[in-house]
Amino acid sequence: DNYCCQYCHQTLNHNELTYDHVIPKSKWKDRNHPATCWTNIVTACINCNRKKGNKTPKEANMPLRILPIKPNKNIKYLPIASHLSRL
Repeated sequence: DNYCCQYCHQTLNHNELTYDHVIPKSKWKDRNHPATCWTNIVTACINCNRKKGNKTPKEANMPLRILPIKPNKNIKYLPIASHLSRL
């Protein structure tokens, strides 16, 4: 995501960013994998993450810049990437 919030499109320092569950964990039901996975996580600034809260992007009227995908090994990761790989 190149340190860019996928909702407001601001590029920020890594310590100003969080990861957001596109489909909130509370709404992640009947799926074959955990909610914290590459295809359900995007980079979000703190303000957008709080604003979106427990809603989907559509419910929050906050469209995503790009849909999340599982990265290849050549992409720059946020420091949180090591946390995701342990899940």
